[in-house]
Amino acid sequence: MKRTCTFLSVAVLMVFCVTTVAGAFDGERQGFILGIGVGAGLTSYTATEAIDAEEVGMESGTLSWTSDRENEFPLMSDFKIGYAPNDLVEIYWMSKVSWFSVGVGDDVVVANGLG
Repeated sequence: MKRTCTFLSVAVLMVFCVTTVAGAFDGERQGFILGIGVGAGLTSYTATEAIDAEEVGMESGTLSWTSDRENEFPLMSDFKIGYAPNDLVEIYWMSKVSWFSVGVGDDVVVANGLG
């Protein structure tokens, strides 16, 4: 319990003491926004697969199954573009994507994202 409280105290202290106000080259926050980031992240997913039953020698129909939940620590990318009409409002589009491999020998690269 003491270890958890110490960790949370240090995390809160870092958030409030280490962060700075974002400003552009002229010190103003208004104008064009462009942001790019890359780093490690966590992705959790289940895979669902369906095949035609005739392909495996059974009668007509469809065979489907869902895998167990998988957890991956992939490369993550972040992209942000937009405009800030003043110092308090930003209008932007943002995309976060995780890039990881699945399959035998990691032969399939998956890009799972949100825009």
